[in-house]
Amino acid sequence: GSITITSGNSVDVTLFNGTTPYTLVKKDLDVYSSGSVSIDLGTFTKTQYTAGKTCGTVELKVIDSAGSIVTQTVTVKPRPVKDLVVEEYDNFKHRISWNYSIDNLDYIEKFEILYSLDGTQFTLVNYVLSNASNPLQCEDPVNRNSNVYYRVIVHAGAFSSQERDVFSPKN
Repeated sequence: GSITITSGNSVDVTLFNGTTPYTLVKKDLDVYSSGSVSIDLGTFTKTQYTAGKTCGTVELKVIDSAGSIVTQTVTVKPRPVKDLVVEEYDNFKHRISWNYSIDNLDYIEKFEILYSLDGTQFTLVNYVLSNASNPLQCEDPVNRNSNVYYRVIVHAGAFSSQERDVFSPKN
């Protein structure tokens, strides 16, 4: 089977009627790593796999002491940003800021910042690389004297987080 979870979250992985103890073989199929960081594919208890900080596709093979095997493919997506806010400054310019787990920053590639005037069609403002520190921020270089939606998406190679949206203050 195949399942998708967010970095740090857990999924049940178990053999029905298996003989304990269980062992887990983790194999990265397609994971993102900046290269300066060790790969963290997560941990396993008797019945649960908890994704590590590395994002990508991982094959889990649970083997019981009798040799029975169950294989599960897990796609681990990056966590979304936290504490997303937008503030207006200097005549209709906007500064978007957010926080991201310091422990996970090394395991992602970049943040994608988009804007929309209608909340439906989003356009790229800029990318912020993950080598910054909290609070992370991006300034929209265009003066927008109307209500603006901003969206931040976290990228780790080919894998992206759930979108986080914020609405600008009324000018």
